[in-house]
Amino acid sequence: MAVPDIDGLAEVLEAAEFCGVVDLRQSGTSLFAAARGFSTPRWRVGNTMDTRFDTASITKLFTSVAVLQLVAAGKLTLDAPIQNHIDLTGTTISPDVTLRHLLTHTSGIADDADEEAGEDYAQIFRDRPCYSITTTADFLPQFAFKPRLAAPDAQC
Repeated sequence: MAVPDIDGLAEVLEAAEFCGVVDLRQSGTSLFAAARGFSTPRWRVGNTMDTRFDTASITKLFTSVAVLQLVAAGKLTLDAPIQNHIDLTGTTISPDVTLRHLLTHTSGIADDADEEAGEDYAQIFRDRPCYSITTTADFLPQFAFKPRLAAPDAQC
């Protein structure tokens, strides 16, 4: 695999006043790393290589690719119940929900904040700050006990 051309990347980031973190790796070896700008401009907290970002919906793409790679490798099945992979006992999530339902947004699971129904996304973090969410499972309390929106596969 050829090493990407990264000459001048630092200058491009500087000229663009880039704010964020870049970590280019190839086969586990760092080719370029930079942290620029402020993660919290109000308090002038600078980005570092360890800064965690709230990436929100863009992770759906990466998650879908990872899941489909595992399906292609025969390690996951799209139509197996999600509860084969995570204990959802006591939640409102139907035992019929599959990975396919999750990837196609047809699970019927409640949203963490249903803004169309008047819920305020900011209120999620009123009693539980966003920095306390450090694992994927930490998101479950935000929606797993709310009434489901529909039966699996009934609506998007």
